[in-house]
Amino acid sequence: MDIRDILRQARTRLLEGDYDSALKLYLEAVEQNPDSLAALNALGFILYFKNDTERGFGFCRRAVELYPDDAYARKGLGLYLERMGHYEEAVMSVRKAIELDPDFVDAYHDLAFIFYKAGDFDSAREWLARGASKCHDARYRRVFDRFFSKLDDISPR
Repeated sequence: MDIRDILRQARTRLLEGDYDSALKLYLEAVEQNPDSLAALNALGFILYFKNDTERGFGFCRRAVELYPDDAYARKGLGLYLERMGHYEEAVMSVRKAIELDPDFVDAYHDLAFIFYKAGDFDSAREWLARGASKCHDARYRRVFDRFFSKLDDISPR
């Protein structure tokens, strides 16, 4: 099967929430083209939620090595670095994602998450507010609002 077909099928499975099928297809895509940014980023995403840190980190690291200016790859790497306890590197990676794409709302949310996990609630609130100011999608805005509520419950202003 052609890699474009594999990637198309994998994305469909991913959007349907069939992570196991998507994972198999993206692994097939990377086998055919080890430099496929779409496959590397998707594998990082899927494996993060499957708690397969070692493999997921490898795909994210490879994506950043090959595509250092890809904001999504930088953000993904940052989440893995946080999970592995490398707080400062995680912050730098996600901040680089924001620098590369200042309108990448998800990166602001994830940077706030990293600060939240580290117990730095003021910084979490600051980055969440920056991201919320750029967020124009009502559904995603609710995600920001829930995070603000969580922060207010833990650390009132």
